[in-house]
Amino acid sequence: MKFLLILILIALVYLYLVFGSANAKMVNRAKRGKTPDEKKVVEYFLRQGIARKLTGVMSDDDYVKMVENKANSLGLRQKAVEQTGLDESQIKEIKPINLVGYKFKNAWARNTDTNKNVSSRYEVTWIFFSETQLYMYTYTFDLDQDWHSSLTEEFFYQDVTSVSSSNTSETAKFMESGVEREKTVDTTEVHMVVPGDKMTFAMNGTDLSTANESVQGMKQMLREKKNA
Repeated sequence: MKFLLILILIALVYLYLVFGSANAKMVNRAKRGKTPDEKKVVEYFLRQGIARKLTGVMSDDDYVKMVENKANSLGLRQKAVEQTGLDESQIKEIKPINLVGYKFKNAWARNTDTNKNVSSRYEVTWIFFSETQLYMYTYTFDLDQDWHSSLTEEFFYQDVTSVSSSNTSETAKFMESGVEREKTVDTTEVHMVVPGDKMTFAMNGTDLSTANESVQGMKQMLREKKNA
């Protein structure tokens, strides 16, 4: 009898943590109408405390792999070539640059066990270089909902005022102690100034040494093209 009471108590605690607590209700509301993968992402960012283990929430490494697999499955390099109207023979001035990273504005974020910030929104950018112009294709998508956007731009080298990389801050949504909070996170971006606009590309998911080398190569090419 005592053993049965213990089992009942454990079951009640489980049901409360997974379904009955304020955090559990918030998670379950947020999962409505989502795909299986979107539900996993909602659980990853919103589920709190011991309920994370009870419900089998994915690990930080598993989430990063999910993001990378999603990005790789989209065939974005080929899409970039198609959207810019180029072919491979036209983009051989220097090696195309690929920048990737998490976007935090209007997204859920989490500080991982290795003290890195990840979010539910991810951005992939391809930059191509022809003899006279540079071409950019950016694709941004959410993991927790069916949303994406893309942008295609092209500029003559003379029209690019500057290119730089910098550490900056963005505001993101965090779940802490069962409550949604806005917090500022540090991130790394590439900035490109063109007539009437300043374009920004996420690069926090890129190997920073490789990304910075690419940015330096782009800046050198712009100098050479402008002085030609």
